[in-house]
Amino acid sequence: MSQRTPIRFFLLDPVFAIVLAALLVVGGLVSYTSMVRENNPDLAIPQATVSTFWAGASPNQMEKEVTKPIEDEIRSLPGLRTYSSSSQNSFSLLTVQFEANVEIEYAMGLLRAKVDTATAELPKVAEKPLIEQISVNDLPIMTVALTGNVDALTLDRAAAQLSRDLERIQGVRKTEIQGDRGEAVHIRLIPDRMRSLGLSPADVRARVISSNQDLAWGTFEAEDGTTPLYLSGRLTSVDDFKNIIVARNSETSAVRLGDLAEVSVGLKRYRGETSISLGGAAYDGGITMSILKRPGEDTISTIERVRAFVATLPNHTTWPSDVSVSVVSDEGEIINASFNEVQSNLVQGVIAVFVVLLIALTWRAAAVAAIALPITLLGALAVINIFGFTLNTLVTLGMVIALGILVDVFILVTEGMHEGMSVRGETFEEAAVATVKTFFLPALAGQMTTILAMVPLMIIGGVDGKFVRLIPFTAIACLVISLVIAFVVCIPLSRYFMKEHKPGSEEGMTAVDKLTKKASHFMQKFLVNGPVRDRGAAGVTVGLAVTAFAASIFIATQLETIVYPKEDRRSLGVTVELRPDAGYDDTRRVADKVGDYLKTREEFSSIFVHAGEVSPYSLPTIDDYLMPADGPSLVGASVRFAPKEDRDQHAYKYVPDIRAGLEEVLSDEAGVIVRLIPDLGGATAGDPIQIEVRGEDISQLKLIAGEVSDELRKIAGVTDVRDTLGPFRTEA
Repeated sequence: MSQRTPIRFFLLDPVFAIVLAALLVVGGLVSYTSMVRENNPDLAIPQATVSTFWAGASPNQMEKEVTKPIEDEIRSLPGLRTYSSSSQNSFSLLTVQFEANVEIEYAMGLLRAKVDTATAELPKVAEKPLIEQISVNDLPIMTVALTGNVDALTLDRAAAQLSRDLERIQGVRKTEIQGDRGEAVHIRLIPDRMRSLGLSPADVRARVISSNQDLAWGTFEAEDGTTPLYLSGRLTSVDDFKNIIVARNSETSAVRLGDLAEVSVGLKRYRGETSISLGGAAYDGGITMSILKRPGEDTISTIERVRAFVATLPNHTTWPSDVSVSVVSDEGEIINASFNEVQSNLVQGVIAVFVVLLIALTWRAAAVAAIALPITLLGALAVINIFGFTLNTLVTLGMVIALGILVDVFILVTEGMHEGMSVRGETFEEAAVATVKTFFLPALAGQMTTILAMVPLMIIGGVDGKFVRLIPFTAIACLVISLVIAFVVCIPLSRYFMKEHKPGSEEGMTAVDKLTKKASHFMQKFLVNGPVRDRGAAGVTVGLAVTAFAASIFIATQLETIVYPKEDRRSLGVTVELRPDAGYDDTRRVADKVGDYLKTREEFSSIFVHAGEVSPYSLPTIDDYLMPADGPSLVGASVRFAPKEDRDQHAYKYVPDIRAGLEEVLSDEAGVIVRLIPDLGGATAGDPIQIEVRGEDISQLKLIAGEVSDELRKIAGVTDVRDTLGPFRTEA
């Protein structure tokens, strides 16, 4: 009975090799089916918005009484990277960004605690601040359109109902509606009755506001514990409003709102509209809804759940039969296309490696390498899943990069086994031991040098670091596992694929073996009689090599330098800023011009023109939330490019021509600014150059920002210069 040594257990006995290969295959397949799939990695970087609504408050009031108290609390947060704020009419918004290495749950917990502390200092009439976690690239994963031959109120109610239903679906963070007007309670005061009671509209308004509030009444302490007391005072129906007591004629006679006003539910004032064109058809009125996913959720699964729910809407008894919902875009198409393309490259790479080995060695050696390659990739996928990463384009890209490197170690091992068993005529055991002794240290050194070359990419900090490090991490995982597979799996499996031949026999030598033998003799003669025949010749050879290296460095410095290559994505956000005092008539006119021009472009598959609102495609980063998103001075357009096979070039290459065309059709509109935001991929969609101006005087900040913007626009190649102050409007 042979002794059970480590060499025999790991190299000569195929049982361990088969078990290890099976574990890696099963782990990889389970990971492939269970991992979250997305196009780009959903970076786990904590950032959030804090929004507060206070009806009727001026920007100055919001700044002093709402924004400032919250800022005073959050500025001491540990791990805080930066925060910014914007105070507008009735609305305050703060954006909070933590350092990339701070845990999301920890950061969000600290932020909520600080905001809760600040809430106690806010005016009682202000609503409780809302904290919302935001993804690094907060673009919609899906867009649906609601259309139908119904009145505006029915369409608005259908959109509101659909929004509530979709936000209950797992993975959906929120929905953003464009083109709705929203419902409101209309109170039409009757002047004669108001005069007879001596009441003013301000008196009625104050009573309505005070009667429509939720109030905290402290706590009730008892022997068995304390119970928080809370008054749910929000009015929920027209009758509730009609029954508000606004005055008393006597101690027993109450005057209710319904006695001196007509109360009804209707649409809010006109604040914009959305026009929809699908597949080049004429524009039709409707409502669009953009769906954003929760950070860390599976994009594909979320889209499938939303699609499944939308498909069931016609069967709902509460859904208006004349309202149709169509899915006009979703990121699932891009993600699947990206995965299919990269996976196709992987398959092609495996086939190419097999063909090369088949030609260079034998079909037996090629079969061993062909088995080892998918085992390695599946094993790397299992490791990536264990570390909590998602399955995205960067992971598959890392595998493609590693594919051309890891195959070297398989070639070394299979060549060693082929050389020993087929050329030198060794037994399987002798060839296995000789292969390990000859090739293990060179293979280890080769893999380690490649791994060490990738380590600097692993230690890059910030958002870019978290984004980029997935590529080297995946490649390193593939390289480490390939080294193990090559010696622990490939060598034992060679027992079943390779044949032993007699020593000195040329029976096992292939035509490539014989050609290699002749080429080796030729190369030996060439080197001895040429480049290394003496010190002088060797010096010339080294000098030429150094010169070639220096020339390559110089050529590399002349290449264009970019952080991330532009990707051929299909989304484009268009924002047109009108003069600050523009009215909705101006908004509609400009929106019609923008829509008519965009419809002439053949490369678009769908166009949504938003009169009075910006496009959700124009809000890719958290800083974009600081700018006003609606109003009469804004026109937005959400554009989807046709699939790449229906276009002549990449989507982003159309942008300069589109910008020039829009500027031309709007040249007769005074004070118009056109901005285009294409989806280019990368770690973040933030502006490539950002300049910060700090100060206390908002008017002076506006002046300085304007001067800086004017100078930047004079620089060749600079487009889309903007600031976060927004247009100044006259207030009365």
